[in-house]
Amino acid sequence: QQQQQQQQQQAAAAQQKHLAKLRRDRERAVKTLERIKAAFAAALLRAERAAAAVKGTGTEGTAKLPCGMELAYQSALQLGRSGAVEELMGNLGSSLEAYGRAQTLLMFLLSEGPAFVSSAEGAGTAAAEAGGEKTAT
Repeated sequence: QQQQQQQQQQAAAAQQKHLAKLRRDRERAVKTLERIKAAFAAALLRAERAAAAVKGTGTEGTAKLPCGMELAYQSALQLGRSGAVEELMGNLGSSLEAYGRAQTLLMFLLSEGPAFVSSAEGAGTAAAEAGGEKTAT
């Protein structure tokens, strides 16, 4: 009888611990959700401000989008530089991550770049045939 009561008390104590842990986990989840919502709202506000600042500038047809291949190449170079800096600072994990990302971008450029250049040239030729100008990429 006494042993049974001890087991019941232990089970009740374990259940109370479990419930307390669930409450703490829920509170952390709610706080995390609030932080995510706040970060999203701030990002949305920044995006709206950027859109308002850009609105009306360069829309007369003179503005050109940057070349995606050039942006990818510049990003790969920057990641390589960052990797080198991290490596010199002794942060091997960070350097490997940066080098890996740079490698991924460069492999993308090597594998998909020619297809993009060909399609851009084809689009430029089609525009020239239609009376438009060929755009340089």
